[in-house]
Amino acid sequence: MKAIPVSCPTLLFINNGFLKSESETETYIGVLSMQATEVENIIKQQIENIEVKVQSDGSHYQVIAIGDVFAGLSPVKKQQLIYGCLNSYILDGTIHAVIIKTYTPEEWASIR
Repeated sequence: MKAIPVSCPTLLFINNGFLKSESETETYIGVLSMQATEVENIIKQQIENIEVKVQSDGSHYQVIAIGDVFAGLSPVKKQQLIYGCLNSYILDGTIHAVIIKTYTPEEWASIR
């Protein structure tokens, strides 16, 4: 979404991950996106001893997570761990789309 110029005076406020600009003549609404490092930190804060690599394009993210925490879990359970960390950001629209790949350290070493 591209910014649309607004005339002054302008009021900016954040509501559920959205930046809204209101003036007497126009309104612009756009999604606030997070940096890849912010997404990495959110996951690392909630899951201990995990390596996380995130690439982003606007509000679309690709997450690679590596950790022993994934050992013995089904693919669905692995994904649920990561989605659980990001769920509030998905619900408020800050994160629009996410692709998640999870590996144990052994699995990661075997594909490297």
